[in-house]
Amino acid sequence: MNLPTGGAGALFFTFLGLSLFAMFNNLIAGFLEKERWRKISKPFCLLFLGVAVAIAVPSYPMVYLAAFAGFLGDILLIWKDNKLCLGAGIVCFWIGHGLYFASLLQILYSHQAFSTSYAWLYMLLFILAFMALMVSPMRRLTNHSKVFAPIGVFYSTILVSVGAAGILGCALGFSQYFVLVVIGDVFFVFSDSLLAHTLFIKDVKRRDFYIMLTYLLGQIGILSGLVLTLLK
Repeated sequence: MNLPTGGAGALFFTFLGLSLFAMFNNLIAGFLEKERWRKISKPFCLLFLGVAVAIAVPSYPMVYLAAFAGFLGDILLIWKDNKLCLGAGIVCFWIGHGLYFASLLQILYSHQAFSTSYAWLYMLLFILAFMALMVSPMRRLTNHSKVFAPIGVFYSTILVSVGAAGILGCALGFSQYFVLVVIGDVFFVFSDSLLAHTLFIKDVKRRDFYIMLTYLLGQIGILSGLVLTLLK
């Protein structure tokens, strides 16, 4: 593993530390339900983490641009009760997951088994099957807002596609760090499921704490898996 050294290394660990500090503050604020404190600290979690990733792997822009897409989505979802902000935030996260997926495919494509064993075909079939299975629950979940049903199907599909690519990478023995990608994706699914539940079904106490805890673990898992793979 070749982490940045010298001046770049100092900047990397500085921004990583700032990101973890912002995350800690945001989670404390969410647990105590201090809304102003929570909203102020929220955008800095992914902003600082994205900068740290950009310093670590500057030659792989899709990875750190995915983090910055999450940063923009975090800002927009501060006002998630506003449908326009919610929709724009979902688009930002969709772009972020798309960039994660593209990054994983770029890494996997360099693995000989990916092209010679048609492993990609099994992943494609899994993604298409998942999309078909998501149509019915998404329609029921958003029966009062038909606009969000197709958005939910495509969003959840690209989210699970990241995990599918991570599982494929583990199965091919490409990198042990892909396990972190899969774990991060699972946390992301929990976070988004809880967010959807509180938005469309029933609110829960300390919702932002639980949503952000699983969301941040998801981002850390996916980004660390990608960065450690690229630096090995």
